[in-house]
Amino acid sequence: MVGKIETVLTLQGGGSLGAYECGAYKAIAKHKIKLDIISATSIGSVNAAIIAGSKNDEPAKALEDFWLSLADTYTSSYLSDKTRAVASVTHASVWGNKAFTPRWLSPNVPDSNNSPYLYDNTPQSKCTGFK
Repeated sequence: MVGKIETVLTLQGGGSLGAYECGAYKAIAKHKIKLDIISATSIGSVNAAIIAGSKNDEPAKALEDFWLSLADTYTSSYLSDKTRAVASVTHASVWGNKAFTPRWLSPNVPDSNNSPYLYDNTPQSKCTGFK
């Protein structure tokens, strides 16, 4: 018996691969390919949650907005690309990323010591209907 053919999107982990997945999903959405199943791990799970739980009818835009919100653009455009890259790496190494703040460092999370979660999911919940 031949069953229904399903379209599956599988997203993997690996930090910056999540940004690549954003671009790949934008291409899928542009071609209006309907997904039946989304499976993922690690950063891919963050992307999958935004795609599946998008608050609007444009999950590709929500996903891109999420990734753009992660980008720190504090370096001046008059600096060379190499200088900007070094400054960005240095800033990220010292201060981390504003969207991935451990709960115990976040002043916005009340009673975070009693939370079972290591990171605050507020940045992601802005893109989805999940709480």
